[in-house]
Amino acid sequence: MIRKGFQRGILRGFDGHLGLVDCTGRISPADKRGAIDEKALPILERLNIDPGQW
Repeated sequence: MIRKGFQRGILRGFDGHLGLVDCTGRISPADKRGAIDEKALPILERLNIDPGQW
């Protein structure tokens, strides 16, 4: 949200947010909560979401 020239938060769509979560989970150490195995499919594929539809 932008008010009076100030941006609050990161401007990205839902698919961008999911991609950020996926990337962050993949770089997290395997023993940490939220870590995603590097062999797992990308999040949009796991959720059966067509990136072109976003």
